[in-house]
Amino acid sequence: SVLFPLLKKMNWTIDISTIKHGFFPRGGAEVEFFSSPAKLQALHITEKGKALSLKITSIASLDLEKAEVAERQAKEAKKLLFKTFPTIPMEIHTEYVASLCPCSGLQITLQTEHSFFGADALGEKGKSAEKVAEEAVASLVHSYAHGTVDIYTADMLLPFLALAGGSYQAPEITEHVKTNMKVIEKFLDVEFKIKDRWISKL
Repeated sequence: SVLFPLLKKMNWTIDISTIKHGFFPRGGAEVEFFSSPAKLQALHITEKGKALSLKITSIASLDLEKAEVAERQAKEAKKLLFKTFPTIPMEIHTEYVASLCPCSGLQITLQTEHSFFGADALGEKGKSAEKVAEEAVASLVHSYAHGTVDIYTADMLLPFLALAGGSYQAPEITEHVKTNMKVIEKFLDVEFKIKDRWISKL
C-alpha cells in the first residue's frame, strides 16, 4: 500500500496477493508476488503535498471476533485520525481470518499529492485494541509531520535509491537507515548523503 505505489513512480509495477494470513510468533502466511520487467527511474519526493485519502485496514484472528477486536481497532483509529485529518475521506476495512495463533494487526495508509505514508501496529496479549490503534496513528502523524515519506519507507527505499537515484526527507534518521546505507555501500559503488534528514545518492 505504500512501497509499491512509490516504486511504480520509479517505473516498476509489482503486486502481492495474500493467500493466507499469519501472525507472530507462529507465522504461516502465504503470498503470491507479481512483478513486471522494469528500468528504474529516479524518485525525487521534494514535497508531500496535501493529504488526499486515508485507508484503515484492521485484521484479527477468528477467535477475537467475539471481542470485536478488528472493529474496535478501526473505530479508535478513525477517532484519533480525525483530530489531524478532519476533512480527509477515510476508507475502513475490517476482517477476521484463520490463523495459527491469536493476534491482530492494524495498518493505516495515507495518500498525499506526491507521496504515500504508512503505519501499523500489532496486537498482543494484554494490549487493548485501542492501544494498537493509538500506536499506529501516532507513528503515521509523526511521519506525516516531519518527512516526505514515512519512517519505515525511508529505510525500504534505499536499495532502489542506490540503483536509480532520487531524494526524500525521512521523519528521522533511524539506526535501520544508517545500517542499511552502510550495507548497500559495501555491495554497490554508491555513497549516500544525509542533510537535515534529506536522503540522496551522491
